[in-house]
Amino acid sequence: DADNDQLTARDVLLSVMAHDPAPYAYVTALSDTSNHTDSDVRKTALMNLAIDQTTMPSILARTRDVEASIRSIVYKGILIPRIHPPDSDDHSSIGETHPRALSIAQREEIVRNGLGDREEAIRGLTGTLMGLWADAVGSGKKDNATEDLIAFLQLFDLDGNTVAVDALNSVFKMRPDYFDNISFDGTFTLCL
Repeated sequence: DADNDQLTARDVLLSVMAHDPAPYAYVTALSDTSNHTDSDVRKTALMNLAIDQTTMPSILARTRDVEASIRSIVYKGILIPRIHPPDSDDHSSIGETHPRALSIAQREEIVRNGLGDREEAIRGLTGTLMGLWADAVGSGKKDNATEDLIAFLQLFDLDGNTVAVDALNSVFKMRPDYFDNISFDGTFTLCL
């Protein structure tokens, strides 16, 4: 328990995540700064921060970090493995980074920053994440690819931006099985 004038460990980690470079006073609460770079401090804070809706904005802010290794940790170390609860084999359960646990704005920020990243590795991780999101909201049945992709598109604001198009193109690039299994019935083509 922290007194009123003391910061909690969570406050320190959030502050480190929010400030670049981290202020010396907060850094000393975590470790001796003489042996660490600012990116090491941000990486340590990121890996030790509890993931919930109050910390998600600070975590997602790191998708724009100056260091590619930090951006990679957000996608590879947090967003991808936490779609489903870590200790669960039940893929119908919702983890902290399941697309339905995130707001539309958060999902779009993840897609926009990841697919627009200057590093190919980050764009690839985002593509992998998009395929996993499509799986997470879909039925998991091969013959339901069309319905699964419609469910995936419903994760985004389809009015006036290209984020959903970029995300769908990413799914098609990383997961050609979705593209290969799309089928449109006669009713769909009549509506065009």
